[in-house]
Amino acid sequence: MNITENQLQAIMGSNPNIGNWVDPLNEAMAKFGVNNRDRVAAFLAQIAHESGELMVLVE
Repeated sequence: MNITENQLQAIMGSNPNIGNWVDPLNEAMAKFGVNNRDRVAAFLAQIAHESGELMVLVE
């Protein structure tokens, strides 16, 4: 199950670099079995929380 740039933008908000994340996230989800709606939702929610909606890349 892949996500689109528009879907990721709707989830992550106003990140101007969101397009850079679509392919890497889709590849990671495929590699690690994030392959249904519930898993994708949980994965993206966790990423959004941990990274400030993909804006903060270091702790």
